[in-house]
Amino acid sequence: GNELLSKPTKDNLTKAVTEFTQALSFKSTEACEKKLAEAKAALKQKEEEWQRNIKLGLQGGAGLAVLLVIILVFGKARKKAKLRATLPLEIRNETLSGNYERAMKYYNDYKAVGGDPKKLPRVEMMELFRGLQALSDLPKENLPYEYLLSYASTIVQEGNHKLAFTMLRSGRLLDEFRSPAEFDTFAEIFIKAGRPEMLFAAKLTPAAYSSLAEALFKVNDHENCGKACSLKKQFYADKMSPRDSELLAACQKKRAELAEAKKNSKLKWRCINCGQVVEGDLAPESCPGCMHPREHFQLAEK
Repeated sequence: GNELLSKPTKDNLTKAVTEFTQALSFKSTEACEKKLAEAKAALKQKEEEWQRNIKLGLQGGAGLAVLLVIILVFGKARKKAKLRATLPLEIRNETLSGNYERAMKYYNDYKAVGGDPKKLPRVEMMELFRGLQALSDLPKENLPYEYLLSYASTIVQEGNHKLAFTMLRSGRLLDEFRSPAEFDTFAEIFIKAGRPEMLFAAKLTPAAYSSLAEALFKVNDHENCGKACSLKKQFYADKMSPRDSELLAACQKKRAELAEAKKNSKLKWRCINCGQVVEGDLAPESCPGCMHPREHFQLAEK
């Protein structure tokens, strides 16, 4: 026991306690009892030190783990930031090169890292989806409404009226417009697309109804201007402004004049594409000047 006590490792102290305990079982002496007490005290001290070291080690390991996590998160954040900065240019370059599949991969990567849609190349995005023959999927993407309005304006010029109106999300895009010019552009597309009834299927905001009515009145579409005012009155009667009521009354008056004109004389119809004027109770099946269908005619002013 004395020899083990002179080399006070944890294992030696444990064995020393065993030796002194065994010695006391043969003969009890004060000296042996002191040695046993000394060995037990030294062993307790060693165990406390050992536990403190373990605790410090765990704390250090936890701190290191936290540091590693911070490094990893920071590294990923830097990588994402770099991708958000470089991928729009990669999308543009690959699209211009005709590598549509690769451009689409970059676009999906850009969405995955939370890229800002407003930083995407507007013209090339349309070209990318056109190249993949997926233009009808563009309105489903989280793109700025300005992009979709621009695409609709281009596509309606190509004669694909249904797709053009699909770009406008069947009219729901109106709620995002901010300027009168955007509503004016929408009205032009609406007329060229044949005035689809689905425009009035979606409930719009009060402001959108008012701005739409103004835009339609500018292009002399009194029937649909009146519809916009009537729908606002139906859904938001308490938000009807004096101007809304004025437009509604003006459209009702124009429609009454049209009905009276139909009774008394043949009507004059003007093609909104080429300006050709044709007389008749109904607009012709197609324009004799540019061959556009009947939907491109509207009543000429008196």
